[in-house]
Amino acid sequence: MNNQNQKLLERIQKLFKLAEGNENDHEAQSALLAAQKLMVENGIEQSEIERLSNKQIPREVVHENITNGERLFWWKRSLARIIATNFCCKSYILRSTNDNGGLIFLGLKEDVELAETVYTFAKDAIVYGTSRYLADFKKNHRNQAYTGHKNDYMTGWLSGLSAQYEEQVKKNNWGLVLVTDSLVLRAYEDLKLRTVQTSPRYTANNQNAMLIGYQHGKAFNGISKRIDES
Repeated sequence: MNNQNQKLLERIQKLFKLAEGNENDHEAQSALLAAQKLMVENGIEQSEIERLSNKQIPREVVHENITNGERLFWWKRSLARIIATNFCCKSYILRSTNDNGGLIFLGLKEDVELAETVYTFAKDAIVYGTSRYLADFKKNHRNQAYTGHKNDYMTGWLSGLSAQYEEQVKKNNWGLVLVTDSLVLRAYEDLKLRTVQTSPRYTANNQNAMLIGYQHGKAFNGISKRIDES
């Protein structure tokens, strides 16, 4: 069995478990129908799912620092939350006086690995897009402060990324697959994190910057594989 088929079987198994353990009749029925649809479309027999269920698949919850000593700009925290939400993970900030602090992804090992990869691509994309936008902005607006316009572009970019995720989930009916594992939720609750007051960021309320950022974020191409590879 190749890796792609293995992951498909695990997705179907996850849907069956969701159907069995869900007290909401509508959600349970939806999960069951989604599992059956995948089986029919891919020619998978019930016996294959049963064989997989008989194997004890270990679930390893990990905490992965994804910042490596970088400054935790507001947009990195927002980006991490968006990615984590759509990869069955949680994100949080670990405050520390040594080098162990930073922005953390919490989740099952395989989910965190994929989330970290997409986060890295998305971080590079938003930095590159911002630099290009600012280069054009400075040509036409000499001697103007640009920090607010930069934040407006990034705000739009993050909104566009969220919109693309939402559309993909709705279009492909992935909502039942993107369920955070109970072990991850328990580990996150055990952290007993406190809500941290964030400082307001400067904005120029540049609607054009937000629109351009939105279009670029929505066009980010590191999203479509998040289900197939998870």
